[in-house]
Amino acid sequence: MQVAWCYDSDTEIKCNLCILRCKIKNGKRGYCNTRENRDGKLYNTIYGKLSSFSTDYIEKTPLYHFYPNHKFLTIGSIGCNLRCRYCLTWNITQVPPEEVDADELSIEKIIESAKKLQCRGIVYTHSEPTLNIEFYTPLMKAAKENGLLNVFATNGYITTEAFKLIADHLDAVALTIKGNENFYKKICGVNADFKHLQKLIEKIKDKDIHLEIVNVIIPRYNDDKESLTKIIEITKNADAPLIFLRFFPSHKMDQLDSPSEEILEKALNLAYKKGLKYVYMENIYSHPGKNTYCEKCKNQLIKREGYGIIEWKINNGHCPFCWTKIPIIGEPP
Repeated sequence: MQVAWCYDSDTEIKCNLCILRCKIKNGKRGYCNTRENRDGKLYNTIYGKLSSFSTDYIEKTPLYHFYPNHKFLTIGSIGCNLRCRYCLTWNITQVPPEEVDADELSIEKIIESAKKLQCRGIVYTHSEPTLNIEFYTPLMKAAKENGLLNVFATNGYITTEAFKLIADHLDAVALTIKGNENFYKKICGVNADFKHLQKLIEKIKDKDIHLEIVNVIIPRYNDDKESLTKIIEITKNADAPLIFLRFFPSHKMDQLDSPSEEILEKALNLAYKKGLKYVYMENIYSHPGKNTYCEKCKNQLIKREGYGIIEWKINNGHCPFCWTKIPIIGEPP
């Protein structure tokens, strides 16, 4: 599909979908490998293509404060504008689109499936969802018209001008921030732009879109105090929950070990020490760090195992012990 997020010149096209703003010569593709210059016109080579289609609990996104334990239709497309060496879905994000076995489903079929499966909404994930913005935008609009919620799991490299196209249709964002400047350059293959991420967070908050920050902890790469403090400060400024994901060996970092519980606990404790109100550990079946505690009286309000909730004590959006307002949208079904 021909797209509009570009600027033409005589010899190349500048794509303005993400902050890399690739200048693409005729017959070539951008860094994401999904945008192609065909005789001076920019095309989205993955329009309408889906590499994954399933149902999952919202906690798998991950989101912990947004319609907890509700089932969502989870879809993924192809491609990414980062080259993370540890990507779990590298076989759909780090290869040419032509090598991915993908299906093409109509917007009507996707909406129909979500409703038949009794999903609360749609999560756009597994690949970088903003790359298929031309297809996802009308899909998100149709979802809203049918009473479904829209959730993006993104790396945040979409430009603020492109974000305007989807902002009115978004209900929640799981924003993954990778590490410090060196981590982005060496492990993700791009330059870090924390000023942009801050601006994007402001746009998300201004639109009253629910936000949670995600960070994958990789031992010896981004588990140092300096790196963690950077993530924690961004999250604190955003007044959002922070979810630390346990790294699993994959792709070009498959020889590394997953972080121990002790490493995750140190990150969790540092975040609380620096003033975060809600911090979690994920990719671990059972641990106190998965639970929700009242920010004021510290009583346990939610107990989790896996992606499930086994205890829920929140009463009408408040802590039953001290009546503090708990910033969680929705209750378990």
